[in-house]
Amino acid sequence: MFVGAGLSPLMNLDMALAAFILYLFLTINVSINAHLKSEFRLTYAKLGPTEFRLLIVIANTVLVASPSIAAAAYTILGFSLTLLDIVAIVVIALLACIYLITVISDARHYARIDPPHKGV
Repeated sequence: MFVGAGLSPLMNLDMALAAFILYLFLTINVSINAHLKSEFRLTYAKLGPTEFRLLIVIANTVLVASPSIAAAAYTILGFSLTLLDIVAIVVIALLACIYLITVISDARHYARIDPPHKGV
């Protein structure tokens, strides 16, 4: 869904790919935790894949129903951004925060359960 939005004229491809990469990072983190912690958790900050897709569907519906809003461009710090670009910036910031907090928390957990190695 990210790449499809990035290929449309409604969003910059760079924004879409950045959001997609962060989403993949979270997916990889789920796989690592499933293997190392025997914990399969897809939700982060009360949002799972289904809720995330519902938010995208709602945003898409609003943009389809209001083409003038979708086509509008805003200049922020010298960059021309569409409404979806602005939404993508917020999503990227949220995903990055969630990822960093989760990885730091997981690293602390793994440090506690991993026995210290004795010198060779």
